[in-house]
Amino acid sequence: MRLVLMIVALSILFIGSEIIGVTGEQVKPGLIMPDFSANLTRAQLDVQVRATNDNYTDACDNLMLQLASKDISDENKVFIIYLLGQYRMTKAVGILADNIAFRAPWSDPKLAFPRWTEFPATDALAKIGKEGSVECLKRLAMDKGEIIKGNDGKDLKGFGSTKRELYLRVVIGVEGTDVARFMFQNAIEKEQVKDKKANLTAAFELLDKWIKEAAESNKPRETPPAPPADKPATP
Repeated sequence: MRLVLMIVALSILFIGSEIIGVTGEQVKPGLIMPDFSANLTRAQLDVQVRATNDNYTDACDNLMLQLASKDISDENKVFIIYLLGQYRMTKAVGILADNIAFRAPWSDPKLAFPRWTEFPATDALAKIGKEGSVECLKRLAMDKGEIIKGNDGKDLKGFGSTKRELYLRVVIGVEGTDVARFMFQNAIEKEQVKDKKANLTAAFELLDKWIKEAAESNKPRETPPAPPADKPATP
């Protein structure tokens, strides 16, 4: 089932319904990646390029609609989120940020490089890059750092128990710690709304805490002093 869904979702990216050629004729549905080695005019290639671009946009809209649907199982949401990130669909950063705390109900096969982690939306936003980072910074201005409730109604514990941690993971993953600190300082300085400034400041403090913890964990340990000898060493 997973493999079938993956193939169907991927096919959305490349298979169109009907394309109208430069002379008005209908081209049969099929692969619409332009063949740049073919002896086509500039106008004909332009039609194919625009068709490919339109198909890409349609694929993004389709995947976003499915992700927003209540009829999609959590297991299948993983594939949708993965595809939105894999194809760097910048238009989807908003809905991916909405799903930042979504936990993958199953793990990617134990490959050398798993396609997603426990929080696949963070992976997708990080793959998209700058647009994903900027969206998460906006969300951090509105996020109060509240603890997320589990399905049992109890507070979650550990990493991912707040959306703040997950948004921050994306910003760091895209920008690195130095640029992330600059972005926060700039955003805090410009923010005029008191609550948003407080939220950004709290996220900035969490960032600095993580940086400090990472530095401490990477600090080489001092060699403990040798225990005193029972008696002086003989020459």
